[in-house]
Amino acid sequence: ALAAVPLWLAPKPDRSWTAPGIVLLALAAWSAIQAIPLPLAVLAKIAPANADVWARSLLPLGEHPTWGSLSLDPGASLVEAVKWLTYACTFLAASTMAMRRGPAFVLALVFGSATLTAIVTLLHGMASATKVFGIYQPAGAFAPNHLGPLLNANTLAGYLTLGAICGLGLVLMRRSLLPRWLAVVGVAVDIGAIVRSGSRGGVAALLIGVVVLAGLGWKTSARSSSFKHRAVPFALVGGTVVFGGALALLGGTGSIWRDLLSDNVAKLKIVTWTVPLLRTYTWLGVGRGAFESVFEAYRPALRAHVIYTHPENFPAQWASEWGVVVALIAVGGGAAFWRR
Repeated sequence: ALAAVPLWLAPKPDRSWTAPGIVLLALAAWSAIQAIPLPLAVLAKIAPANADVWARSLLPLGEHPTWGSLSLDPGASLVEAVKWLTYACTFLAASTMAMRRGPAFVLALVFGSATLTAIVTLLHGMASATKVFGIYQPAGAFAPNHLGPLLNANTLAGYLTLGAICGLGLVLMRRSLLPRWLAVVGVAVDIGAIVRSGSRGGVAALLIGVVVLAGLGWKTSARSSSFKHRAVPFALVGGTVVFGGALALLGGTGSIWRDLLSDNVAKLKIVTWTVPLLRTYTWLGVGRGAFESVFEAYRPALRAHVIYTHPENFPAQWASEWGVVVALIAVGGGAAFWRR
């Protein structure tokens, strides 16, 4: 049995994960700092554009605020701070569990959770359900193949892609916690659900992930095994992808293929629309979570009745909300720590 030990008393190998966790905690802290009220005289010196917005925010009411924060939507920034604190805690918990029980255990947890989500989503579609678990009525129109625990198709496809890659990792392991046939079936179900989601980004991410995983696995196994031993698990990976694709073809509908084959790239234009916002709030940003509130003043008046909540590009969103400096640190730190 594994005893619970406070992290500060744990042996050094159990504490070697702290650097990435500290980065996530620092981003949570910066999001919270952005929401702290400051005297406008101080704010004007470090972030003139932000101070100007606060100074004019209550002019229609004849009021003249004397305090303001870096964030132009402090409530949203505090919510984002809690989110990033949650990300940090999740990462630290997973890292600690991997140190104590091995990475395969964590991979199996993520894979199992994603596969369960895929199965539940597919069952909702088979039953032509209109409510999630027969209880929750979504506020909006969703196609039957998009109904499930994760309503957003891109979110669903992203999570299932993560699960599928973890499952393929288990297939490639010499000593996996799960029988290979079970992992193969689970990954095939994930792939089928990813394709049925109609998410072009999700399908592209899956293909890229499979290629990268296969290349890294082949490079690693080339040092310690014969060609025959290397070929068998990779043949299983290829067969798994084909099996999942076949399931998707059998269960695909006209609307799904229209979504996947659509040539609409309007989302990519949003990134270019954020340039004026970035020029105004370059260094300290508008506050994490404040993009939706501030972007309305900068977007082209093409569709006046549409509100854009995200720029559909996380570096652009991080730069506009956290500021360019913190965004570069976040991207650079993530690349450095997760490279291993």
